[in-house]
Amino acid sequence: MLTRFTEIILKNYNGKDNWACVAEGLNIDGDGRVDSVKVLE
Repeated sequence: MLTRFTEIILKNYNGKDNWACVAEGLNIDGDGRVDSVKVLE
């Protein structure tokens, strides 16, 4: 998920050593790959 949606997931990353992100990935078309990402926290 990180490699395909890097800009979305790392949007709030500012270079701190301690950083976390809670993201939800959806497989919309059933091919086993994440098609959509939503950052929850």
